[in-house]
Formats: sequence, structure tokens, C-alpha cells
Amino acid sequence: MNAVIMMGLIDFFRSASEANSLPLSDFQEQSERVVYSSGIDYAPCNGALEKNETSLKQHDVHEIVKFFNSKKLPFVWWTNNKILETQGFQFGGIMKGILLDTAKSKPILPAAPSGVRIKIVDTEQELTAFSRIIADCFGFNSHVEQQYTSMSRAVMDRKEQIHFLAYVNDIPVSTATLTTLPKSAGIWNCATLPEYRKKGIGTFLCSAASMHALKMNYQQLMAVLMPKGLAWGLFHNLGYKEVSSLPFYVYGASASELEK
Repeated sequence: MNAVIMMGLIDFFRSASEANSLPLSDFQEQSERVVYSSGIDYAPCNGALEKNETSLKQHDVHEIVKFFNSKKLPFVWWTNNKILETQGFQFGGIMKGILLDTAKSKPILPAAPSGVRIKIVDTEQELTAFSRIIADCFGFNSHVEQQYTSMSRAVMDRKEQIHFLAYVNDIPVSTATLTTLPKSAGIWNCATLPEYRKKGIGTFLCSAASMHALKMNYQQLMAVLMPKGLAWGLFHNLGYKEVSSLPFYVYGASASELEK
């Protein structure tokens, strides 16, 4: 895996897990892997990330499953090791790790679509709207939405993530998050309500988030795209390049429910 993508993933999972006040949150970095739990009842918010693709031992699989079963949380395992297919895991697909090197390619802010404005989230009302859009796009139930709001507030308060909202005629319709950590920066939480897609809103929003990172003197920006790749065209137009393939397996949830 590309080193920048790996660092971005580890930093993102550490931030979400350590900042969160949910009782089941946890973060453990081992020599072979990172194990993270945000405490949110949504599989991608909890998981194991292999640092090196070596052969998994049966004991390792049992210990990780036991860890998450004790928390009653679904999780994902970032690996291409097919042994998981015999251990109750479902193959989730292959995510894309993408990278923008701002020293080589500066993000360009396109013209704002008609009626669109962008706001950095800084009030509880805005945070609620931010979480509501993500919940609608990713199929969260009300309990998960509340958990996600709690986590998003915690990382925002620690100044480790900046949340953005795009409004159309004062209606919040699209989201993005910029992680602002000492060793990495990345774009996450790209979600646009279905009726507002393919209008340039997501591109404008993610470009604005990328420009914000550039102003903060980050030279490399990473992102991870879900298997369906709904946002690939958006990021490709902004100059991001695919640098890593990220296969993953799901435990305790259906892979088909992870992206709407």
C-alpha cells in the first residue's frame, strides 16, 4: 500500500477512536496491524488494517473476531487474505486509495454552481445537518446517526477534522471532511443527497476542501473511495491519482449495505 495512504488511514482511525467518548471506542497499533473501534455500530467505523500483507494466522483471526464480538460491533478487515472467506467474512470489494500531490498538481476551484455556497461547520445546527446528509447517503439508522454526530463533534473540537457543508439556496445538500493531522491530510465523508448529484456540487465542495488544505501547507492529500467509485470522476477532475487498491472483508454486516 502507498505509504501516504497507509498513514492517512491510520491517522484517521486513530483520531476517530481516541477522540470519541463512546464507551466502546478503542485504538491499538501493533507491529502487524492496527485495530480500531470508534464505538459506532457501522462496519467501516471499526476494523483491522494490515500493515504488511503477510499470511494471517488462525489465532489472529479468532482474536480479532473475539475482540469485536465482545463489543457487539460489526467491522471490516483491510486485507487481501482469502482465509477470511472461510471464517464468516464477506468480501466487501476493493476501495481506491487516491492521492493529490499539490507540488505537482494544484487543485483548481471551479466556478460555483448556481445558488451554491460552502460553509465550514461550527455550530450544533450545522453539525446536525452534516450528520443527517451522511446518514441519508450511507443508510444509517437514527442510533448510528447519533453516534456519528458524537464522533464528528469530538474530532472537530480537537481540531483534527474540518467539516464542510454545501448549501443550495440555503438548503444543506452535500458534505466533506478534511483531516488536519500532523503527518497527514485527507478528504473524507463525501456525500451528496441523490436529488442534487451530477450538478457539480460535490466537485466544488471537495475542491474547496482541497484548497483549504493547500492554504494550511499540506503538500499531499489522500482519499479513499468506496467500491462503486461514485466519486472517482469528481476526484479525477481535481487531479487525484489512484495509487493503491484496498481490498476488504466485512464481518457482522452485509457488504451491500455499506454504500447507497
